[in-house]
Amino acid sequence: MPEAKTLAWRAIEGIKKRMGGTLVVDCSGKRKKMRAGKLLALSMVLAEKLRELPEERIGIVLPPGIGGFVANLAVALANKSSVNLNFTAATGVVRKAMEMAGVKTVLTASQVVEKFREFPWPVDTRELQKIFSEKGTRRRVLYRLAQAHLYSAARLARKWKVDKYSPKEATLLFSSGSTGIPKGVPLTHGNIGANVDQIETVKLLPTGTRILGCIPIFHSFGMTVTMWYPLCHVLRVITYPSPIDTTALGKIIKKERPSVLVGTPSFFRLYMKQIPARNLRSVTSVVAGAEKTPKGLQEK
Repeated sequence: MPEAKTLAWRAIEGIKKRMGGTLVVDCSGKRKKMRAGKLLALSMVLAEKLRELPEERIGIVLPPGIGGFVANLAVALANKSSVNLNFTAATGVVRKAMEMAGVKTVLTASQVVEKFREFPWPVDTRELQKIFSEKGTRRRVLYRLAQAHLYSAARLARKWKVDKYSPKEATLLFSSGSTGIPKGVPLTHGNIGANVDQIETVKLLPTGTRILGCIPIFHSFGMTVTMWYPLCHVLRVITYPSPIDTTALGKIIKKERPSVLVGTPSFFRLYMKQIPARNLRSVTSVVAGAEKTPKGLQEK
């Protein structure tokens, strides 16, 4: 069986086709919009720093948003494996997961550190704001952005020393630990790439689709559908940290006009009760997953 093309290589190919396309609209605080080309350049600059680390797995503690996209793409560009940790889980559960994964370095943001003070932050905890504010970083980002515009996808990936094919682990996901010790599930580039291809085959998310991305990226559903697929195909993802903050989500949906909502049946039941129908007029499709959809829910 042939080796699978890496997620980093796929993302470079996809982003090169729509460098100027908006990839993320981050609504976690003050609205921030980022184009695909800039996100790629930021990710590569971060990847260069990650390549200096000896460990193969890098922890990520970030909600859906620009930071989460940059961190995950950077780890992939560095030819390493990401471990998106559940920052809402019990401290002991997270500590055990980090121990099992061998995570020594964690990428996060200052706001997350401030909010989750009880999280077992390792000594090597790196906040993205501090990394990108270091002297000379802006110049390096502009240089990488210029390269991304100048070279073809294949030449750019080779110049950045990104693996094209790899049978290795792309990410390690953990269960919540609600039934005891958390279970680690390694996913290869082939695993996630196959899901990306399946979404493409059914034409569920064609070019121009706007997706609401509020599912945690430490969950396989959020990681695949609302992060890696958009990274490989440059769709606009409107992100928000919480899938249950219906007051905020109702306003965001009305303003940003996503055409597709992705979530669990439990979340959608909540939305139907608490978000006014007039706020949902832009929505043409709803994709439910991660749990069994109750009979009749789609008819309500």
